[in-house]
Amino acid sequence: MIFLELVLQNFGPYRGRQVINFSPDNDNCPIILLGGMNGGGKTTLMDAIRLALYGHRAQCSTRNNLGYSEFLTQCVNSHAKPTEETSIELAFEHILNNVQVVFNIRRSWTKHPKGGKDTLYVSVDKWLDDALTKTWDERIEDLLPLGISNLFLLTANK
Repeated sequence: MIFLELVLQNFGPYRGRQVINFSPDNDNCPIILLGGMNGGGKTTLMDAIRLALYGHRAQCSTRNNLGYSEFLTQCVNSHAKPTEETSIELAFEHILNNVQVVFNIRRSWTKHPKGGKDTLYVSVDKWLDDALTKTWDERIEDLLPLGISNLFLLTANK
């Protein structure tokens, strides 16, 4: 799994649409390191990746004991209007049926999420895949199991 791009819309401290390009410059070493001052949003980016991949099962730093609906509401940028959409979109490369493809995971919600949930869309090579969307919780366990994701998606505070 090689992360390519993360798009945030009104997520946490990130107001409006923000695009973070993770495409590796060197195909031999696709390691991503994020650096910055305390409070600069590094942990928020990691939480966004976890939330995109795992949804209601995501182990995010600010979730604590919040229910999923409350957590989604907490993630909305404080300057966003109540009707404005908040979304996370994660694009990554992975092998599917012996072919390298680009997955795109998109989760969206408003300040008061309908039914307390987000809306999920999963596409493969820019084609929406309804079957994969419906089974994403099981499929992500095949790609990057939640139990070991913290070994790959880690943060360090100094």
